[in-house]
Amino acid sequence: MIRIILVDDHQIVRDGIRSLLEGNEHIIIAGEASGGSELTALLSATAADIILLDVSMPGESGIDICRRIKTTNPEIKVLILSMYSGEEFIVQSLLAGASGYLPKNTSREELLNAIARVHQGEVYIGHSLSETYINSLMRKAQARQEAADLLSRRETEILRLCAEGLTNKEIADSLYISTRTVESHKTHIMQKLDLKTVADMIRFAIKNRLVDL
Repeated sequence: MIRIILVDDHQIVRDGIRSLLEGNEHIIIAGEASGGSELTALLSATAADIILLDVSMPGESGIDICRRIKTTNPEIKVLILSMYSGEEFIVQSLLAGASGYLPKNTSREELLNAIARVHQGEVYIGHSLSETYINSLMRKAQARQEAADLLSRRETEILRLCAEGLTNKEIADSLYISTRTVESHKTHIMQKLDLKTVADMIRFAIKNRLVDL
C-alpha cells in the first residue's frame, strides 16, 4: 500500500484529491494538513510514503516545506501538485528534492500513474508541463546559439568572467590585456546584444545560461 498525506491550504482541494484517490485499492490517505506546521506535527505520529504538496500556501511555501521534509524525512517522496506551470517552479521544486510535479488540472489517470512511478523511485513531470519545459529549454538554447554567433571568443570569455563577478582590472590581469581593452569589449558585447548596462549584460548571461556560475 502507498500511504499518502495531502497538503493544501484549501479544504475543498484536499476533498477533491481524496475523492480521486480513495477508490484505489493500492492507496491509503494517511492524513491531511493545511500547511507546514500541521504537516510536521502529523509526520511525528503518522508514517507516509508520498506527500502530495501544493506550491503556493500562506506562510511557508510548498518548495520550502519540500526542502525541509527531504532533510528531516529523506525517505518520503514529495509530489508537487500546483496551479503554476512555469519552468522556474518546476526547477525549484526538483532542486528542493521533489520527485514529481503535476498541474492541478491533471487527470485522475495521470495522477495515479505519477504516484505509482514516484513511489518506485522515478521522477515524474506532467505531460503538459514537459512540453512547456522542453519549449522553454529550446528557446534558451536558441538564445545561447544566437549569442554565440554574435560574440567573438574573447567577448564570450569576458562575458563569463564579468558574470562571475570579476572587476575590469581582474579580467584584464587574467587575460593579460589592458583595462581599456576590457571596457571596449564590454561595450561591443552590449551593442551586439542590444543591452544598456553591464548589469543588463550579467542578467542576460545568467538568464540564458551563457555562463556556468
